[in-house]
Amino acid sequence: MEGVRARPHPELKTWPRWGPRRARVETATEVKPLFFPRLRNACLNCLRLQIAACLTLTLGASLFAGTVYNYSQIDHGLNFEGVATVRVEPGLVEKSAESILRAYQRLDARLAGGPGIAQHSLAEIAPFEQTLRPVTLFAQEQRHQQQPRKSPAMRNHVSGKYFETLGLGLLEGRSFRDSEVFEPYSQGERVGIINRSTAQRLWPAGSALGRVLYVAESQQEVKVIGVVADHQIWNLRKSTSSVLYEPLGQAGFPPPQASLILKIDRKLSAILPFVQQQMGVVVPGLAAHDGSSLQGRINSLLAEERLLAQATVMVAAAALLFSCAGLFASMISSVRRRSHELGIRLALGASAGRIGWLVCSRAVWIFVAGAGLGAILSYWLSGLLEGKIFGISALDPAVCVITLGLLAVAVGLAAYLPLRRALRLDPARTLKSE
Repeated sequence: MEGVRARPHPELKTWPRWGPRRARVETATEVKPLFFPRLRNACLNCLRLQIAACLTLTLGASLFAGTVYNYSQIDHGLNFEGVATVRVEPGLVEKSAESILRAYQRLDARLAGGPGIAQHSLAEIAPFEQTLRPVTLFAQEQRHQQQPRKSPAMRNHVSGKYFETLGLGLLEGRSFRDSEVFEPYSQGERVGIINRSTAQRLWPAGSALGRVLYVAESQQEVKVIGVVADHQIWNLRKSTSSVLYEPLGQAGFPPPQASLILKIDRKLSAILPFVQQQMGVVVPGLAAHDGSSLQGRINSLLAEERLLAQATVMVAAAALLFSCAGLFASMISSVRRRSHELGIRLALGASAGRIGWLVCSRAVWIFVAGAGLGAILSYWLSGLLEGKIFGISALDPAVCVITLGLLAVAVGLAAYLPLRRALRLDPARTLKSE
């Protein structure tokens, strides 16, 4: 280095400060600091806050996206393909129990074999329409015991083809007969169909067929004539473990409104005019409304979750972009200020790993500080998310690790170009500029 006088960078602590002060040559090419120290520290703190906010938003977006995915993976135990519901209200025209049931019976007969209708049935409450009436079931032979086996359940009144239309097979027994569905109950045995969980809970040692249930709320005894597979079609968030189905004729006063459940092989809009025509023939002035597919009904129930997931994903992506941009600007500015120092270090034989750590150490500490602050913020907000997510914990380890990994990759991409520029510095050119 004879004949070459180079002034070390102030941050290069290992470079000796040799020569008198007047011998140090200030060159016109020296890059001055772009920010005042306090302003630069403020910018670094802003970067740490951006990383923390980005981590929190990305974690929230992952949780909401996982919630929507978990909803889509629920096994309802049914086949929803081609199933639609249409609301009918014969009680607006017919007033007596017999006339309402006769209207249901005539409509059921006229829809049989209709164009595009493979199966059809009636139900007081259609799937995903509203919450069923809760009841408490007891095994008849145990209801007088001090601690009888009981099963909280949901109750619905349906027609005989309800289970076939929804693809819900009977495991034991039979379905309802037309005489049980369309004749008002007067006397004799009440009959019902329960799901497998109810049968196992009340009679774990044997078959439920022929056994008698006691419904505590209505003080009625119901004979079990069938058992169906477990299914979930009333609440997306909470599984309905016990269900009691009874024929429409046992509803006391038949429901003035019910839902047609149709298994169709074409669009509902092509079927609806035929259904409305037949309803007008059965009961003049009667019309159908609120027609929708079951899959469309599920999508409408998930509209809030989908919107929340999309909004958080977009906000998290924007926060990630701004954080990477800010980190890139900070690092490229640091490389420009320290270009002489880095060049001299390269001339003295500094390794690429040493230069890389000098360039990236600031980004690493910014990431660590921001991630730590974001973890604290996420833990503090986790309690607010418990009611909004499904099938996943707000502090799920896998989600947290994936989120941190994604953020680390983004920080690495932001640091790539500044690191590349630092490693491509020409020591000879740097020394010559001094």
